[in-house]
Order: sequence, then structure tokens, then C-alpha cells
Amino acid sequence: MDKTWMQELKESPTSMFLLALSGYLVYKIGCDLLRKDEPPPKPLEPLKQDMTLEELKKYTGLNASVDNRICLGIKDEIFEVTRGKNFYGPDGPYSCFAGREASRCFATFSTDEDDIPEGRDDLSDLTSDQKSSLNDWYENISSKYPKVGKLIYTPEDEIKKTK
Repeated sequence: MDKTWMQELKESPTSMFLLALSGYLVYKIGCDLLRKDEPPPKPLEPLKQDMTLEELKKYTGLNASVDNRICLGIKDEIFEVTRGKNFYGPDGPYSCFAGREASRCFATFSTDEDDIPEGRDDLSDLTSDQKSSLNDWYENISSKYPKVGKLIYTPEDEIKKTK
């Protein structure tokens, strides 16, 4: 009596393997053909503008009105660091710098938000080592990220000074 194809398949591990492999390949090819790739996001226009401290506060990575961009200030200059969102974004280790002028924190290696003044910080009390650290951070950031503009201080910023 002749065997059915199912019986022959059960008795041959090689045939079973080839059938399973064929099924897997058909599944993968079918999934790839049916999957609709989303187009890559349209690149954002470069941001070029001077800002006040109040305007800079919008750029924390959490504000859709500014395309969730992330900017920070260092040495009174503004850089767009959106590309480094793993560092400066909402869950990053330096998230407290986003939307702020963070020169003092860069100089003192602090990630404590309380060390970031509300107003203008003249940094005159920094030691020479801290100034050197600030310059190193500035060189690092300015070599990696595009400069947006300069910080514009308002009379209110002058009054607030440091905490």
C-alpha cells in the first residue's frame, strides 16, 4: 500500500525541515510585501534666531509648537541639540539643560536644576578650572551642534540674576 504524502513527511525529518523553512520564507516575503513603509520624516529647517531666556524655555523637546526641538545656551550662545535628544531630551542625563542657559552647570559639572539661574549669570565667581571646563564644553557642543543664535537679555533677566 502506498503512503500518503503526510505519512512520508512525518517519516522524513529533512522533508519536515524543508516544509517549515518554505513556510517561514513565504511568511516573511509576504509580510515584507504587505508592509507599508512610512516615509522618513521631513527634515526640519535649520533654526536661526536670537532668543530671550523666555523664548529659549520653549525648546525642551516637549513642545510641538516648535517641532519638539531641543536648544540650550552656553556662553550666551544658543545651540540646537535635538540630534542629541538621548542626552538633552526629556529622559536624558542632561535634560535640565534643555531650554536653559546652562553655562554654570557645564562649568561646575552639575546637573542640578537649582544651579541654573533664572536670569543672567555673569559667571564672575567661577574659578579658573571651572572657566576652563566651561570652554571645553563650549568647544565640544559648538563642534557637534548647529548654532542657532545669541541670547538676548531683557531688563527683567538682569534683575533676576542668580537664585
